[in-house]
Amino acid sequence: MSELEEYISNLEGLSNNLEEILYATVKKNQGKILTMVKLRLFNKGVDGSGSLISPKYAPDTIFRKKKKLLRTSHVTLRHSGKLYKSFIVEFKNNNIFIATNVGYKQDLIDQYGLDIFNLTLNEIRTILYSFFEPEIQKELNKVQNIDLTDEVL
Repeated sequence: MSELEEYISNLEGLSNNLEEILYATVKKNQGKILTMVKLRLFNKGVDGSGSLISPKYAPDTIFRKKKKLLRTSHVTLRHSGKLYKSFIVEFKNNNIFIATNVGYKQDLIDQYGLDIFNLTLNEIRTILYSFFEPEIQKELNKVQNIDLTDEVL
């Protein structure tokens, strides 16, 4: 096998393992990804599309949250902390989203929409450029280098 054939074969192997590499990268960075999402929800009250989560809290919810000194300026999806603690990052079919196993997940989706569990464009870009790209570069660096400097073209 020539150097070029070996190089191409190594690239094909990388391509065949790309989904596995990305999955491992998501798992490795799950804490960082979840922190981004939780901070967005708590500090901004926006869903994955970048829209404010609505409808706003009902007056009785605001009353209860104020008694507990919890944020009421926007929907945070945080009351007891159970939902936030249950978040996990899923990577399936080349898509990343937040999953949870709380019993009231469907109620949240019915009230606020599925986008509450999606990532924003900025979060996706952070994952692509800060997490995926360095890992893919590491793998590319493992592929045998071909030195063509001595070749006459």
